Amino acid sequence: MAKKTRRKKQVTPERLMELSFVYAPPLIISAGVSNKVFDSLENGAKTSPEVAEQTGGIAARSADSNECPRWSGSSEKR
Repeated sequence: MAKKTRRKKQVTPERLMELSFVYAPPLIISAGVSNKVFDSLENGAKTSPEVAEQTGGIAARSADSNECPRWSGSSEKR
């Protein structure tokens, strides 16, 4: 009987990055839930300082401008 062999994917830097970040999304969502970020966004988009004020966090500033981005939970611009 012929022995079945598995084809191994070649290890590449891209594949290593994929595998190293596979646990990030659940951790990010868990942190958002624990810190009530999603609760603060329930009634609409807010700036980073507004979310920080409601959740007791520290506001992050946009690196591209002096304005803070609005967090809306969607890709829509407001």
